[in-house]
Amino acid sequence: MTGSRRILVADIALGERVRPIDPSWVVGLADEIKASGTRQPHLKDIIEVRPVKRKTAKPPPSWGTPKQDLNKPGGTPKTAIQHYEIITGAHRLEAVRLMGWTEIEARVLPLNRAEARLREIDDHIKRKSLTVLAMGRALSEMKRVYLQWYPETRNGAQGGRGGQKIENDNLSFSKKTAEALDLSPRTIERYIAVFSNIFPAVAVEIEAAGHKIADNQSELARLGMIEPVERQMAVIQFILNPAHPATSVAEALAWLEKQPMIENTPEYRMILWWEKADTKTRQGFIDYLITDGALADYGLLPEMSETARR
Repeated sequence: MTGSRRILVADIALGERVRPIDPSWVVGLADEIKASGTRQPHLKDIIEVRPVKRKTAKPPPSWGTPKQDLNKPGGTPKTAIQHYEIITGAHRLEAVRLMGWTEIEARVLPLNRAEARLREIDDHIKRKSLTVLAMGRALSEMKRVYLQWYPETRNGAQGGRGGQKIENDNLSFSKKTAEALDLSPRTIERYIAVFSNIFPAVAVEIEAAGHKIADNQSELARLGMIEPVERQMAVIQFILNPAHPATSVAEALAWLEKQPMIENTPEYRMILWWEKADTKTRQGFIDYLITDGALADYGLLPEMSETARR
């Protein structure tokens, strides 16, 4: 049954989301809802959910009944009861949950998991101005779900009719998605290609840092050409660290190639600091080492001060 109805907030699960919940955004939305005077259970922008069935235990016959093992024969049987999973509006849901609402009006859509996923991604893309990296992630997940609807296209991947079918389905996905998002199929394919060449761990680093490279398609494309994952990670960590001198992938590569150490070690960080330090700072550091006696065992005391001035 499709339509809007009041639903208990406690009965709505988040499930696995394309975009993780941002706690700061939840707090901001809660403040906005309070300021607008909106009252339970109505939100101006209604959320969407899908019905799901979950297993739950029936209560024992009386409080005096000994505890039973539900996983053993003779235990209290489990029954399926109606619950819901959020499709669109997860941050709004968490905002009213934070505010203590017990009920919320929701539009109930009879969608399966794949259909709900596609609707979630579509809403995510249309609601928020995404970076190139975030758009690539969303479109890549949308494509993955879309192609799951056509399992027969997995056959013949090496060529022939099956291979041609896969190519046609890829084109079909790009065309349909482009029409829905008012973009060109080529743009859709480019977003996906850029994201697919970034190793997952590297993408997480970039998004967590909120660095501007996340919205620079050409820089992401250059980064995606670097292998293996350890080197790609070294380059992005170099760029993300404000103490590093590089502002692009090319600069980071050039700098790293002349350094024997690329790991994030204390020695490496010291070299980076030394490279950026001015003459006065270097001299002050050397004077400290001399006073501390740290250089006595290395026989470098006569020439270190002169080195620092170079």
